[in-house]
Amino acid sequence: MAVATRGGKTSKVMFHSDRGSQYISAEFDALCEQLSVVQSMGTTGVCWEKTAAEAFFGTLKRELANRRCRQTRLHARQDLVRWIEVWFSTRRLHSTLDYHTPIKYDNYDNL
Repeated sequence: MAVATRGGKTSKVMFHSDRGSQYISAEFDALCEQLSVVQSMGTTGVCWEKTAAEAFFGTLKRELANRRCRQTRLHARQDLVRWIEVWFSTRRLHSTLDYHTPIKYDNYDNL
């Protein structure tokens, strides 16, 4: 989705995942390298290495997922995409980005 949304411009994209076999495979590593996507995997048992990702998922659960049930997976996916694209990335200020939105931070190299 990041590749499609950014029109192929992925130099600042970080893909954070657990240490699942699909994410540590040579094929996935080659794809990330081809797309200039940085892989991020924390060391097992070291929680502070992935603080930004953990904060994102905590916020997602608190602000979206735990608020109501969805009738179908399609409805859940639509809500998730809307929350990320309309709220989280364009309006929500982030302390790790000097209190800018991700879109504003991403569009300006030198804020």
